[in-house]
Amino acid sequence: MKKLKIVMFLLAGFSVGLLAQTPAEDSKIYFNAGTEKYLQGDYQAALENLGRALELDAGNTAARQLLIKVAQDGASRQHMNRNYQLAKKYLDYARRYVRDDGRIEDLYKLTMEMLQRSGENNQISPKVSPQKPPTPAPETTTAPIGEKKTPTTPVVVQKVRERVPVPVVVEKKVLDVQTIIAIVAGFLFLIAIVIIILLVRLKNKYWRLINELKS
Repeated sequence: MKKLKIVMFLLAGFSVGLLAQTPAEDSKIYFNAGTEKYLQGDYQAALENLGRALELDAGNTAARQLLIKVAQDGASRQHMNRNYQLAKKYLDYARRYVRDDGRIEDLYKLTMEMLQRSGENNQISPKVSPQKPPTPAPETTTAPIGEKKTPTTPVVVQKVRERVPVPVVVEKKVLDVQTIIAIVAGFLFLIAIVIIILLVRLKNKYWRLINELKS
């Protein structure tokens, strides 16, 4: 009876050890999730997963390189759509984890220049002095005798330039039903494989302990 309790205690300890994962292993999971989101075109979700991977394992070189590429591609796409605010958001997120990459810094400087030119980064627009049209010459009319001539006062019309806001194009990512089903099926398949592997390893360790106790 005492031996059986010892075996059960050891099995419980091995089960906890198998289920516990290291930060490096968790970092790989977030890296895979970030890769999947990038392939789907969801740049924001990809950056968030890759950033989490680097928080868990700062030495994850693959996650670092992919984060740089996702930020570059996402910002470049938003430049084509003239959505410089969203491009800046992608680059700001990347610069939180990558501070020594010249490509990110150059693209960030370009984005800030485009923001200043488009006026999106500065709410106060420069004042433009309106130009006065030339004053028309007063009309010369012959007034009847005994009547005073009233000079005509020219009316100055000023044109005020109104600032037309630049339309912001926001990408909308819509996943179809087949893609969602494929993603869910892939995750379920992965979970099933992990459970099978854990059960096999647990079974092997169990029989190994039984053999050791018998011997």
